[in-house]
Amino acid sequence: MFDILSGNSELVLLTGEALCLTLMLKGLENNQNSLFFLAGCVAAFVVNVNYLSALCLPAPAAVLLLSPGWFRLSRCGLTLLGSMTGLMLLFSPYIMAGHGALQTYFSMQQNFLHHYSGSWHERLRGLLWNTIDLVLLSPILLAWCRRFSPLNWTEENRKNLLLPLWFLSSLPATILSGHPFDHYFQLCFVPAAIMWAILLRQGAASTGYMLIPFFASVAFFMVQNTHKNYNTLRFSNRVNYAAIHKEIGQKKVLNIRTHESVFYMADLKPFDIYLFYTHIDIMYGQQAWQHYLQDLQQNAPYVVMPYDACARHQVEVPVCQWIQAHYQLIYAINVRPSRPNKFSLSIYKLVQPAQPQTNSEMLAH
Repeated sequence: MFDILSGNSELVLLTGEALCLTLMLKGLENNQNSLFFLAGCVAAFVVNVNYLSALCLPAPAAVLLLSPGWFRLSRCGLTLLGSMTGLMLLFSPYIMAGHGALQTYFSMQQNFLHHYSGSWHERLRGLLWNTIDLVLLSPILLAWCRRFSPLNWTEENRKNLLLPLWFLSSLPATILSGHPFDHYFQLCFVPAAIMWAILLRQGAASTGYMLIPFFASVAFFMVQNTHKNYNTLRFSNRVNYAAIHKEIGQKKVLNIRTHESVFYMADLKPFDIYLFYTHIDIMYGQQAWQHYLQDLQQNAPYVVMPYDACARHQVEVPVCQWIQAHYQLIYAINVRPSRPNKFSLSIYKLVQPAQPQTNSEMLAH
């Protein structure tokens, strides 16, 4: 299920973007300025869910706020006030916590995003796949532009330009991270799907045959993803998550490069603030093992690692030595005997706690 919903951030992002733009458009049509305040609140929430919305929203929002005949200083002010109010509500727990909690939050975000960028070959792959997706959806854009000319900026036609603007401003967001993840293109697919639905409703979608390549690709990936989801279900069912939860309960578990699905399926609590199995490597690079070692020196009650990770050189030698000295293997499962996959795991229990060490001693290791 976690694999199926792997694009959940984009789904929330798209829902929020659609709601924000709808509120602003309804505010214009019904002359209800209060809706611009609500739109600002929604925008603040959406940006905090995923920073990519900071690229997707400005172009269509600028048309709604700044176009001749639509521009009102009060609407711009209410939208800004709503955004500030939304941000204050979101960050109020950090502000109330004090002790630099909000500064720490932004520092962590900045550090992670700085290290998250993909390599040049990943960027090329991402650009290639997005180009293919753009070509497949281009008949919808062409049909829309034939019906609603992008050169016609009259007040009556202007709202018809919001969807293509939303689509085009989302394109940079799909390649910004540099990772070729297909769920990023949802940011463009949803406005394109809305345009196509409107064209069908108005009986103007005369380019249906041009979408045959798109539907063929959809059918192919539906079959592929159905097979993938079946294997995910089959492999995950081989792990006794109920027994894992019964053994560990509410004690915290240190995740060392194990797929995070075990935490959701067995309802486990993470020992480290980073849960996803790639995040510590993204943050610390070649020094990731030192971060794991510091966590281990704090006597994490349980540790979960990929199946036979030390023998397969998926975990560094110092970390393996520490686990062998202080932990006992209590559960191991290889769900695919031919080659362990991300659901294959080993769980270790602390049996010989380490002596407390000062920060300087921990860093010395």
